[in-house]
Amino acid sequence: MGGGVRGHLLLGHHRRLHFSWGRGREEGPQWVYFCGAVVIPVLTYQVPLCPQSLQLGGVGEVNDIQHSSRCQHGKHLYIGRKKKKKKKKKKKKKKKKKKKKKKKKKKEDEKEDKQETHFKSLLINRITKTTTKTKHSKHT
Repeated sequence: MGGGVRGHLLLGHHRRLHFSWGRGREEGPQWVYFCGAVVIPVLTYQVPLCPQSLQLGGVGEVNDIQHSSRCQHGKHLYIGRKKKKKKKKKKKKKKKKKKKKKKKKKKEDEKEDKQETHFKSLLINRITKTTTKTKHSKHT
């Protein structure tokens, strides 16, 4: 685990941390050595910082430095670039209508039901007809 790119990171108000990239077993840069002392695993929102964006002597902005969950004695830091949060549009949930299961009726019952509904409709028609008609008063 040696060598790699050397350079520095710019932290907020021009505070610089010198680093060099080291390679682990996995492909690509895995570790950053700050000031040649503390070994810090780099996780940028689960994507390692790209050495191409931090070329020799190049500057990369790191806005977010926190202790990682694996932190022991404050040595391991979680380094990430702050991403602009996109506003998510809330989707309106459609309420599902419950289908009522119709019980199977006997044929005799069905006939009675049909007659009932027929009479009801006749009644309703009669009521609506009588109520909707209004007497017009003649103006003299």
